[in-house]
Amino acid sequence: MIQIPSLSGTQLETPRLMLRPCARADAASLLKLVENNRTFLVHTHPQTEKDVNGLWGARSYLAHKRDEMREGRNLPCGIFLRETQQLIGYVQLFQIDWNVPRGELSYFIDVAFQKQGLMSEAIAALCNHAFTKLNMAKLFLRVAPENTASIRIAEKTGFQLAGKLRHDFRDGNGVLQDVLVYDRIG
Repeated sequence: MIQIPSLSGTQLETPRLMLRPCARADAASLLKLVENNRTFLVHTHPQTEKDVNGLWGARSYLAHKRDEMREGRNLPCGIFLRETQQLIGYVQLFQIDWNVPRGELSYFIDVAFQKQGLMSEAIAALCNHAFTKLNMAKLFLRVAPENTASIRIAEKTGFQLAGKLRHDFRDGNGVLQDVLVYDRIG
């Protein structure tokens, strides 16, 4: 029988950031983050953009993510600035398959905090945790070929291009998109 480690209570710290699951009290901050980045998220995270619609939607979204975490299927973390505790982004290790074990990463950061190395810092911390504490064998992520910023983050944090999947993702406008798959072995 496979032993699934507890994901609840995860808190990761870097020199500038703290990653932790968002609490119900973070719903308003999550809503603000999504609203500030909705134009971008409709293309890259359409389900999040759709679900986090109003305060009730943000609370429902976070409750659903907490349920997935309790079931061992997702480690969803808000990315907070250590100094101010401001929520500036979101990263999750999801679609976890404990039989391998492996999981997929998904992430976004507020446009005001891009190009500062913060997302790379967050991804590096989560990868380290996944490989050393959760004993993951493999992590992967999917990115649109035109999302050069996300490609740079993947490569900077040790992911390698594994291939291209055609018509693998439907964006918020209903358009099928190709994706590049990047993976990293633990």
